[in-house]
Amino acid sequence: MIRSLPGAAEPLLRWPFRGEQLFAPTAAIIHQFREVALHGRHTRVVDFAQPDFASR
Repeated sequence: MIRSLPGAAEPLLRWPFRGEQLFAPTAAIIHQFREVALHGRHTRVVDFAQPDFASR
């Protein structure tokens, strides 16, 4: 699931998991694996934002 952050240039990647939300970098790894391994689509996750807590 991709959503926009207010004031951010890049979209935020998040994945629902067991009633919670996974954010970057975990969501980026899952998203990229899913796209490449399961669907055979080349994808990059460099253009996604990450929440503030992920960079601390």
